Amino acid sequence: MSAVHDSAPDVQSGIGAWTQIVEPLFHATTTPMTEWGEDSMVGAALEWEKATAIAAAQQTATIALLVRRRVADARAMELTRQDGSTYRMSLTKAQEQEVAFTATEFAAALTMTQRFAQDKVADAIALFNDNPVVWASLNRGEICAWVQRVVATPRVFLEVCDGEGWVLSGCSGGILG
Repeated sequence: MSAVHDSAPDVQSGIGAWTQIVEPLFHATTTPMTEWGEDSMVGAALEWEKATAIAAAQQTATIALLVRRRVADARAMELTRQDGSTYRMSLTKAQEQEVAFTATEFAAALTMTQRFAQDKVADAIALFNDNPVVWASLNRGEICAWVQRVVATPRVFLEVCDGEGWVLSGCSGGILG
């Protein structure tokens, strides 16, 4: 395997954290949940949130590593048009197609819309590849699963500009009235 395939955050660390969180939830008591005290219910909800974060981190890693592998294996290629003429697809275009194909595959497998799958793949790449510290926190259950979406999604912020209105920061926007 190439170095591209091998360089990744520690994916396995989430498995141990998952086991430490989830197993006690299943085995801690034989008392039905409806009879738990409020403290126990809040504590269990917190632990399930941590487990959800770890599951989200593992799914993110799976998607990002699959995309990384496919992009690394992509090659420029000679293609034939319907009229018989040929053209060469660039490596960049081939890599972009691999990302798109991966999103389509996840859309079908997970029965989600194409747009949602594209966002999920883009978020996975942004979080796992570009923000490994945040991903690692998610993988340990230290941050909520929704935080990965906030971190991975490029945002535009509004700031007051000279009292005349709002200005878009983070992009080349102008003033909003």
